[in-house]
Amino acid sequence: MTVEDPEPPPSWVLRTPVRSWEWWLNPLVLLLLGVGIGVLSLRYDPTPQAHAAGAVASSALILGAIAYGVGARRAFVRQDVGASWRLHVVGVVVGFGIPTVLVTAGIAGGLGVASLGGAVGIFVAPTVVGARPLRFDVLARMTMAAVLSVVFLAAALIAFFVPGAAGDFRGMWGALIVFVPVAVVAFVLDLRRLRTAPAR
Repeated sequence: MTVEDPEPPPSWVLRTPVRSWEWWLNPLVLLLLGVGIGVLSLRYDPTPQAHAAGAVASSALILGAIAYGVGARRAFVRQDVGASWRLHVVGVVVGFGIPTVLVTAGIAGGLGVASLGGAVGIFVAPTVVGARPLRFDVLARMTMAAVLSVVFLAAALIAFFVPGAAGDFRGMWGALIVFVPVAVVAFVLDLRRLRTAPAR
């Protein structure tokens, strides 16, 4: 009689913080980035639109840091499946939500080059959900792709048709429009993955 090896726990359980520094390190990095972006936007950005974009980006990072820090601390203290799952949900929302806000705020503030660089990073960098995403992860990624496709299309139309578009925004309509089909393709691919993605 053979005894089967127990099934390993899912990756989101394995990412539960077990050392004290593991729960505060990522929130601290996000917090420092948020403060840094806020300070730099006030000090160096030349236009009111850029100041507003910097404030939005900074706020998103700081709020994301707080949300993730609270979830990570609870998961570290409780060490149970429920807390680990809630931390995973918060991590996915923060991981996809913050880049979406950063790119949108950057485009709205006329920071076209920086925004497109961030968009490239979103699509080519490894995602926060690993090689085998769950259904919630795929839905979050689909939401990001849908939002960004609308943002890129709207920004391209504004940059092309509005003569007073700010900063780098004016000359970026061609590059912006290229990202629309990229975001749409990402959405369609994830729509197919959604059918087979496990719930947990």
